[in-house]
Amino acid sequence: MEKAEKMDLRLFTREDMLLSVINQLAEKAALASTELVLLNWDFSAKETQKLMKFLMKKQLTKAGLSKRDFRKKVKKIKPDIVSVKVFTNQLKVAFDAEGRFPDLLND
Repeated sequence: MEKAEKMDLRLFTREDMLLSVINQLAEKAALASTELVLLNWDFSAKETQKLMKFLMKKQLTKAGLSKRDFRKKVKKIKPDIVSVKVFTNQLKVAFDAEGRFPDLLND
C-alpha cells in the first residue's frame, strides 16, 4: 500500500476541516483568538470554563500569574495536553491581541 493509501481518513472529519479553514483564515488575517487557541488544543467546554474562571479570578484580584504557575494549572485542568509551553505562548499572544488579562503571564 502506498503512503497516500495509508493516510488516516479521520483527518477529514467535518470538525477537523472546519477548524483547518478557520485557522487558515485567521492566519491570513493575522488574527489571534483565544477561542481558536482553545479549540486547536481540544479544550472541552468544562476545561475552558475552569481555565477562564481561574484566569478571571487572578485578573480581578490583581494577584499576578507567572507562565510557570499557569502551566501547572493547565496541566491540572487538562492533564493530556502535549506541549503546555507552546499552548501558553499561543494563548498569551491571543490575550495580548484581544486585550484580555493584561496583568497575567508577563514574565
